[in-house]
Amino acid sequence: ALRPSLLLISGGRLLASGSPEQVRSILADCPNSITVRCRKPDQLASIVALRFEVDRIRIDTVGGELEIETRKPLDLLTGLPSIVLENGFAISELRSADESLQDIFRTLMRIHRGEIRAPG
Repeated sequence: ALRPSLLLISGGRLLASGSPEQVRSILADCPNSITVRCRKPDQLASIVALRFEVDRIRIDTVGGELEIETRKPLDLLTGLPSIVLENGFAISELRSADESLQDIFRTLMRIHRGEIRAPG
């Protein structure tokens, strides 16, 4: 069976290579924006702000959406399930800004240009 493999090259320089999972793991600790849709976004925002390193939080109480910008998305994503269970939050959607190959390429280019620090 064929396994997908990526080579992301810009200006003759290799930015990343490997399976989609391997490329995503390179980005696990790069700054990212996580959007959570739930019924009590303001309450979730207070807890997230206390427990995690966040750069910015945007709350849309009408739409029930919380957008969290963080330099450590992996910490947030691994800690969020326990917060949800402890507090009874009903999350209907969770998405990351880096959803497409184009978004991943943009992030890798920002690392390459020195705009953000590479993990590790």
